[in-house]
Amino acid sequence: MVISLLAALACYLAAAAFEVRWVAWATIPIASALVTAGAFIGIDTWLMLGGASVVLIVVGLALRASRTALAAQSLALVAYGGVGLVALTLGPVAGGVLASLVLMAHAVWDVIHYRRNAVVPRSLAETCIFFDVPLGVAVIVLLLT
Repeated sequence: MVISLLAALACYLAAAAFEVRWVAWATIPIASALVTAGAFIGIDTWLMLGGASVVLIVVGLALRASRTALAAQSLALVAYGGVGLVALTLGPVAGGVLASLVLMAHAVWDVIHYRRNAVVPRSLAETCIFFDVPLGVAVIVLLLT
């Protein structure tokens, strides 16, 4: 679940870095490939996606992307991603609940972008909302029953 959160955050960051909305959709298979490659060569997912995020920030700065959008997406990545990584250090139930809550909180980020029609395509924001909330709720229900 933390992997999908980090991948979603990378999608937003990529779209902000390139200032091209459809790049968010293109980032999904790229993030998946990075996760898979990392698993094959023994590099943790958070390190693969974290490294890619640093590259995206550098690219965004080099391309003179909107500093406001780039900063907002970078801060979201650090905040949501950081709490998601903390969840990995907790026990299975506490960590699962925290990761679920962070994933559902990310849906708020999606709603903001959907309403503002900013950074990513609305279709991506909608997809994230309808992925984040049901998955988060389902995991909490499974963990607590």
